[in-house]
Amino acid sequence: TGPESDTTEQPLSTTADETGSREFQLPSVFSFLLPEEQEEFVSKARSTTIESGTPIISEGETGDSMYIIKNGVARVVT
Repeated sequence: TGPESDTTEQPLSTTADETGSREFQLPSVFSFLLPEEQEEFVSKARSTTIESGTPIISEGETGDSMYIIKNGVARVVT
C-alpha cells in the first residue's frame, strides 16, 4: 500500500517571498527545462511529509509519482 495514511500533502508555492527566495526550487538535474517548463513542473508538484518508516511504494506496484527528497533519507528495500 502507499503512504496515504501517514502523509500530509499541500501544493507548493511558486511565488517568491520578500527576500526573493522561492519555497521550492527544482534540482539542477532539471536545468535543461525552459523557465516556463520549470514553472509548469513546479505548479503540478505537491509537498508531502512522510513519517519515518512509511513505505512510499512497494515492490510490484506501478508508480505514478516522482519524489524529490528535501530533508531526510529514503531506503530502498527489495
